[in-house]
Order: sequence, then C-alpha cells, then structure tokens
Amino acid sequence: MKVGNIYQQTWNNFSDCGRKRCDCYIAYCHLNTSGIQTYMQQNNLWRIPVRHPVKAAFFDIDGTLVTKEKVIPDSYRIALQQLAERIPLFLATALPVSYAKKRLGDLFSLFQGGVYADGGHLIHKDSHTYIPISTIPEITRADIRIKTYKAGKTIYKYTLTTPSIDVTQTLKEYLVKENNYRIFTKGRLLTLTHPEASKRNGLLTLCKEIDVHPSETLAIGD
Repeated sequence: MKVGNIYQQTWNNFSDCGRKRCDCYIAYCHLNTSGIQTYMQQNNLWRIPVRHPVKAAFFDIDGTLVTKEKVIPDSYRIALQQLAERIPLFLATALPVSYAKKRLGDLFSLFQGGVYADGGHLIHKDSHTYIPISTIPEITRADIRIKTYKAGKTIYKYTLTTPSIDVTQTLKEYLVKENNYRIFTKGRLLTLTHPEASKRNGLLTLCKEIDVHPSETLAIGD
C-alpha cells in the first residue's frame, strides 16, 4: 500500500494494510479544508489527538451552564464537580457577581473567581479588581433607564435600556463619539465598560495571576 499527500505529490511505501475493507480516513485527514490538523497535528494519520495540557477552565453562564429555562442540567453539575477536583475553574460572564451567584446557586463555590460584568470586575479568590469607567454624559430622556454598577465610588459598568432599537442605535452613535467606552448592544439594551475591559482581556489578566499560559486554558461559551 502506498500512502502520500496528493497536494504535495509525495508518496511513501508502507507495508500492506491487510484489511479487506477500506474504511479508514487516511485520505480525508490530508484535506486542506477538513480542519482536522488543528487538533490532530502530526498525529492525524493515526487518529491519536494531540493532548493539550489544560490547567484552568473558564465558563460563561447564560446559555452555557444555565439553559434558557434557567436550569442547570444534572450532567453539568456532575461534570463541574469532577473538573473542580482537577483544575481551577473560573467564570467569564456579562453578569455581575450577585447575579452569577443567583444563577449558579451552590455550584458558585466551585469557582475560584472569574471575569464579571463584561470584564469590568475581576475576582481571584478574595482579590477584587475593578476597571473604572468614565461617567456617561447627561442623558435627559426619561424613557431611557440607566443602571450603574459600582464598588464604592468606582463605576465599572453601565447598562442603558431604551424604548426601541432605533433609539439604542442613535444613543450608541452619540456615545461612540466620546471614545471612552467599550459598547455592546443587544436589542434595546446598551452596555458600557472601559475600552480595555472585556472577557478576553479579563481572562488573560487572570491567567497571569495564576501563572497559566492562555494556550493551557479551556474557555467555554455559547
């Protein structure tokens, strides 16, 4: 049997396969579009995945750990409890800490910290870091509901709920000119954090604190 790469036109002589039926994926694994090399790497010919070390795991909450019905499946509970015995677990969520605790209930104690409020609040064990945000300009419309997230006098997140998506877009265009915020929109909701505050940057910051390279982490979201 000869095996090679049809793209590179390289062929190597191997001993006979010996199988009566050809049902392996030796040809498929060399397709440039398969994407299989991303997790098989040099082992793709033998179907043995490269095992990347995972030293920490980050989880989103809504839509990931908690279903649309606000339920945590029992299988998730078991998996989290088993995983927490092996590696440190963290959260990476748009929710503030108080909401995260309500969503997860007793499972919250399994997590050693996390990225909260879209990156505006970071926690590692008992250490809290807040990324302060500039005060928003005065908004005189009475039909726009503004919620402020703060610790003491430090404001680290705003949410603004408008009467319509069109108003949300207009408000976003107005606030973008300030160039002081990282802005998210979802329907009638508009969220503001510091320009450098994000789940990604929060994850990277926590990785430094726990001395784990980002390539050694598992990040799971919806």
